[in-house]
Amino acid sequence: MSKTLLNLLLIITSVACYYIIISPIYFGGGYVYDVPADQSIIKLREFKNSNEEDSNKLKEAIVKINDLKKEYEGIDQYTQDRLNIMIPDSINNVRLMSEITTLMSSFGLPASGISITKEVEDKKLPGIGIYSISFSTKGSYFDLKDLLSKLETSMRLFSVQSVSFSPSEKPDEPMTVSIKMNTYYIK
Repeated sequence: MSKTLLNLLLIITSVACYYIIISPIYFGGGYVYDVPADQSIIKLREFKNSNEEDSNKLKEAIVKINDLKKEYEGIDQYTQDRLNIMIPDSINNVRLMSEITTLMSSFGLPASGISITKEVEDKKLPGIGIYSISFSTKGSYFDLKDLLSKLETSMRLFSVQSVSFSPSEKPDEPMTVSIKMNTYYIK
Protein backbone atom coordinates (compact mmCIF):
# COMPACT_ATOMS: atom_id res chain seq x y z
CA MET A 1 0.00 0.00 0.00
CA SER A 2 1.38 3.35 -0.90
CA LYS A 3 1.94 6.19 1.54
CA THR A 4 -0.61 8.42 -0.15
CA LEU A 5 -3.29 5.79 -0.03
CA LEU A 6 -2.52 5.10 3.61
CA ASN A 7 -2.66 8.81 4.45
CA LEU A 8 -5.91 9.19 2.56
CA LEU A 9 -7.37 6.17 4.38
CA LEU A 10 -6.32 7.63 7.75
CA ILE A 11 -7.88 11.00 6.92
CA ILE A 12 -11.15 9.36 5.83
CA THR A 13 -11.16 7.23 9.01
CA SER A 14 -10.52 10.35 11.14
CA VAL A 15 -13.35 12.28 9.51
CA ALA A 16 -15.68 9.28 9.86
CA CYS A 17 -14.77 8.88 13.57
CA TYR A 18 -15.40 12.57 14.09
CA TYR A 19 -18.86 12.55 12.45
CA ILE A 20 -19.92 9.12 13.77
CA ILE A 21 -18.60 9.23 17.36
CA ILE A 22 -17.11 12.53 18.56
CA SER A 23 -19.56 15.04 17.08
CA PRO A 24 -22.70 13.25 18.38
CA ILE A 25 -21.22 13.00 21.87
CA TYR A 26 -20.04 16.59 21.94
CA PHE A 27 -22.92 18.36 20.18
CA GLY A 28 -25.74 15.80 20.47
CA GLY A 29 -27.60 14.07 17.65
CA GLY A 30 -25.86 12.07 14.95
CA TYR A 31 -26.42 9.58 12.15
CA VAL A 32 -25.04 6.32 13.44
CA TYR A 33 -24.22 6.89 17.10
CA ASP A 34 -27.22 8.92 18.33
CA VAL A 35 -26.88 10.89 21.59
CA PRO A 36 -29.91 12.90 22.78
CA ALA A 37 -29.30 16.65 22.39
CA ASP A 38 -29.90 17.29 26.11
CA GLN A 39 -27.09 14.84 27.01
CA SER A 40 -24.41 16.33 24.79
CA ILE A 41 -21.22 17.53 26.42
CA ILE A 42 -22.08 21.16 25.67
CA LYS A 43 -25.53 20.87 27.27
CA LEU A 44 -24.11 19.03 30.25
CA ARG A 45 -21.50 21.79 30.73
CA GLU A 46 -24.22 24.46 30.53
CA PHE A 47 -26.30 22.51 33.04
CA LYS A 48 -23.32 22.19 35.38
CA ASN A 49 -22.59 25.92 35.14
CA SER A 50 -26.20 26.87 35.86
CA ASN A 51 -26.24 24.49 38.83
CA GLU A 52 -23.02 26.04 40.14
CA GLU A 53 -24.59 29.52 39.82
CA ASP A 54 -27.71 28.34 41.67
CA SER A 55 -25.54 26.70 44.31
CA ASN A 56 -23.57 29.92 44.80
CA LYS A 57 -26.78 31.95 45.10
CA LEU A 58 -28.10 29.46 47.63
CA LYS A 59 -24.89 29.67 49.66
CA GLU A 60 -25.11 33.48 49.63
CA ALA A 61 -28.74 33.31 50.77
CA ILE A 62 -27.84 30.93 53.60
CA VAL A 63 -25.07 33.27 54.75
CA LYS A 64 -27.50 36.21 54.65
CA ILE A 65 -30.14 34.26 56.59
CA ASN A 66 -27.60 33.30 59.24
CA ASP A 67 -26.43 36.92 59.53
CA LEU A 68 -30.01 38.15 59.90
CA LYS A 69 -30.74 35.42 62.45
CA LYS A 70 -27.69 36.48 64.50
CA GLU A 71 -28.80 40.10 64.25
CA TYR A 72 -32.33 39.18 65.40
CA GLU A 73 -30.97 37.11 68.28
CA GLY A 74 -28.91 40.15 69.30
CA ILE A 75 -32.10 42.14 69.90
CA ASP A 76 -33.26 42.16 73.51
CA GLN A 77 -36.40 40.19 74.44
CA TYR A 78 -38.51 43.31 75.11
CA THR A 79 -37.89 44.62 71.60
CA GLN A 80 -38.52 41.17 70.07
CA ASP A 81 -41.88 41.03 71.86
CA ARG A 82 -42.78 44.48 70.54
CA LEU A 83 -41.81 43.43 66.99
CA ASN A 84 -43.97 40.31 67.32
CA ILE A 85 -46.92 42.50 68.35
CA MET A 86 -46.30 44.91 65.48
CA ILE A 87 -46.04 42.22 62.80
CA PRO A 88 -46.99 38.80 64.23
CA ASP A 89 -46.27 35.49 62.51
CA SER A 90 -50.00 34.71 62.33
CA ILE A 91 -53.31 36.52 62.75
CA ASN A 92 -56.00 35.39 65.14
CA ASN A 93 -59.23 36.88 63.76
CA VAL A 94 -61.07 36.72 67.09
CA ARG A 95 -58.23 38.44 68.94
CA LEU A 96 -57.89 41.08 66.23
CA MET A 97 -61.63 41.79 66.34
CA SER A 98 -61.40 42.01 70.13
CA GLU A 99 -58.51 44.50 69.88
CA ILE A 100 -60.50 46.71 67.51
CA THR A 101 -63.68 46.68 69.62
CA THR A 102 -61.66 47.35 72.80
CA LEU A 103 -59.90 50.24 71.11
CA MET A 104 -63.18 51.71 69.91
CA SER A 105 -64.96 51.23 73.24
CA SER A 106 -62.13 53.12 74.99
CA PHE A 107 -63.43 56.20 73.12
CA GLY A 108 -67.07 55.26 73.68
CA LEU A 109 -67.56 54.47 70.01
CA PRO A 110 -69.87 51.60 69.01
CA ALA A 111 -68.43 49.16 66.47
CA SER A 112 -70.61 47.82 63.71
CA GLY A 113 -70.04 45.74 60.61
CA ILE A 114 -66.52 44.64 61.49
CA SER A 115 -65.15 42.56 58.62
CA ILE A 116 -61.75 40.85 58.55
CA THR A 117 -60.64 39.17 55.32
CA LYS A 118 -57.36 37.68 54.18
CA GLU A 119 -56.01 39.44 51.11
CA VAL A 120 -54.24 37.92 48.12
CA GLU A 121 -50.46 37.97 48.44
CA ASP A 122 -48.89 41.24 47.31
CA LYS A 123 -45.86 40.60 45.09
CA LYS A 124 -44.30 43.84 46.34
CA LEU A 125 -44.23 42.39 49.87
CA PRO A 126 -42.88 38.83 49.60
CA GLY A 127 -43.19 36.86 52.82
CA ILE A 128 -45.75 39.30 54.24
CA GLY A 129 -49.44 38.45 54.51
CA ILE A 130 -52.18 41.07 54.57
CA TYR A 131 -55.56 41.13 56.31
CA SER A 132 -58.11 43.74 55.30
CA ILE A 133 -60.27 45.19 58.08
CA SER A 134 -63.34 47.32 57.60
CA PHE A 135 -65.82 48.69 60.13
CA SER A 136 -68.11 51.63 60.75
CA THR A 137 -68.95 53.60 63.85
CA LYS A 138 -70.76 56.73 65.01
CA GLY A 139 -69.28 59.50 67.07
CA SER A 140 -68.25 63.11 67.31
CA TYR A 141 -65.52 64.53 65.12
CA PHE A 142 -63.10 64.67 68.07
CA ASP A 143 -63.78 61.05 69.12
CA LEU A 144 -63.16 59.88 65.54
CA LYS A 145 -60.00 61.99 65.32
CA ASP A 146 -58.77 60.42 68.59
CA LEU A 147 -59.56 56.93 67.22
CA LEU A 148 -57.47 57.56 64.09
CA SER A 149 -54.66 58.95 66.25
CA LYS A 150 -54.77 55.83 68.44
CA LEU A 151 -54.65 53.60 65.32
CA GLU A 152 -51.61 55.57 64.17
CA THR A 153 -49.76 55.01 67.46
CA SER A 154 -50.98 51.44 68.00
CA MET A 155 -48.38 48.73 68.65
CA ARG A 156 -49.91 46.63 65.87
CA LEU A 157 -49.07 47.87 62.40
CA PHE A 158 -52.18 49.23 60.68
CA SER A 159 -52.29 51.12 57.41
CA VAL A 160 -55.52 53.02 56.90
CA GLN A 161 -56.64 52.63 53.29
CA SER A 162 -59.76 54.79 53.35
CA VAL A 163 -61.92 56.85 55.69
CA SER A 164 -65.35 58.01 54.61
CA PHE A 165 -67.55 60.34 56.65
CA SER A 166 -71.31 60.67 56.49
CA PRO A 167 -72.53 63.76 58.32
CA SER A 168 -75.63 63.48 60.45
CA GLU A 169 -78.85 65.21 59.52
CA LYS A 170 -78.96 67.12 62.80
CA PRO A 171 -75.96 69.02 64.20
CA ASP A 172 -76.18 67.43 67.66
CA GLU A 173 -76.24 63.83 66.36
CA PRO A 174 -73.00 61.84 65.87
CA MET A 175 -71.61 61.41 62.37
CA THR A 176 -71.01 58.01 60.79
CA VAL A 177 -67.54 57.00 59.63
CA SER A 178 -66.43 53.92 57.69
CA ILE A 179 -62.79 52.88 57.93
CA LYS A 180 -60.92 50.39 55.77
CA MET A 181 -57.41 49.42 56.82
CA ASN A 182 -54.84 46.66 56.52
CA THR A 183 -52.77 44.81 59.05
CA TYR A 184 -49.83 42.55 58.30
CA TYR A 185 -48.26 39.29 59.41
CA ILE A 186 -45.11 37.36 58.58
CA LYS A 187 -45.70 34.18 56.60
